[in-house]
Amino acid sequence: MAVKTSNWTKPNTNSDSF
Repeated sequence: MAVKTSNWTKPNTNSDSF
């Protein structure tokens, strides 16, 4: 689920473990 998309500027809106 970690597909560096447009939610890079946002404070993790999904299950982005970055």
